[in-house]
Amino acid sequence: MLVNNEIPRLSKEKLLLRPFSKEDIGDMCNNWAFEDEHKCSFTESPHIEFEMRLNKIQNILDSYLFNNRFIWVIEYNKKAVGSIEAVNLKNDGTSCEIVYYLSNELHNTSLFNESIKLVNDYLMKVFGVKKIEYKELQTSYLAV
Repeated sequence: MLVNNEIPRLSKEKLLLRPFSKEDIGDMCNNWAFEDEHKCSFTESPHIEFEMRLNKIQNILDSYLFNNRFIWVIEYNKKAVGSIEAVNLKNDGTSCEIVYYLSNELHNTSLFNESIKLVNDYLMKVFGVKKIEYKELQTSYLAV
């Protein structure tokens, strides 16, 4: 069975994949969660939206302790700019899916490919995963 005791830090040059922390809320709000397609369709105060996002990050932090969840912040040039997660991991290690989200301003960079390669290599090396499917999130689940 796959066990997630600790999310490893995966890195390459200026790219770092690491576990979420509460300190990511600022970068999340500034770098992707408030992009036009992620803004609320209702009007809430910025304080309420901030609290809702903070609760979502807290749920991720809690899931690290209790679930088999592999989710990383995509950090580039020391700023959180997206997320990547391995989901639907099969207990026999044969397959999984990777879902990811990256700030719109970085879509035409190599960060998608580099992030996916880091996670792919980790899953294959540590768990022997042989088949991985990739899915881009149309909206960040961290957006309100």
